[in-house]
Amino acid sequence: MKRFFFFFSLFCLCGCSSLKMDTKPQTVFIDSNVTAWVYDGDKRLGETPFYGEIERSWWTEITLQKTGYKTVKVPLKRRMQRKIFNLTGTEHALAASSFYVTGLGLPAVTDMSGTTFGFWVEYMPNAYYVELEPNDAKHASANVLKQREIKLFALKNFPEIAARKPEYLKAFHSMTGLNDRAVADLIDKNPQPSLFANAAASLARKE
Repeated sequence: MKRFFFFFSLFCLCGCSSLKMDTKPQTVFIDSNVTAWVYDGDKRLGETPFYGEIERSWWTEITLQKTGYKTVKVPLKRRMQRKIFNLTGTEHALAASSFYVTGLGLPAVTDMSGTTFGFWVEYMPNAYYVELEPNDAKHASANVLKQREIKLFALKNFPEIAARKPEYLKAFHSMTGLNDRAVADLIDKNPQPSLFANAAASLARKE
């Protein structure tokens, strides 16, 4: 666990660097709801949570696999290509929880009936959270979809929630029913974005 937090802290520092394009490999952080193998093509890179370098290209597809779960493919694009998706401003971020679902929290697999199996989200530059679902997963229930919305909001706005910014805590409370003290306790126990997002979603009120 200490090794995990060290890598994540190091990654956060790297994420603050320039967006200049170059030929160096890009450093990525990939986490998931279950421990899964990470592949770049046929090359096995390691298990989640994964922190490491990926060869830079205009379009690279990373695959997450786990026995008993549906395979998820995540496209990793050069950062400058993704810059247009960065949200700025408190009001924009708070109003965009549905945008995350349709824009950045993309379904990993969608069948013709619209059933989704897992999703991924890039919650900060080159940092990804991926959710895998069992092979026998059926139609996602309303509660599962609500939990995904909560996770997406928590991931994209974790720094602001952790900083106890009132407008973010208010918005998060309206989604989850969790008061400020409950959120503070969750952050203390889960100081990493994906851990916090999963914990908050599991404790949120049921619709």
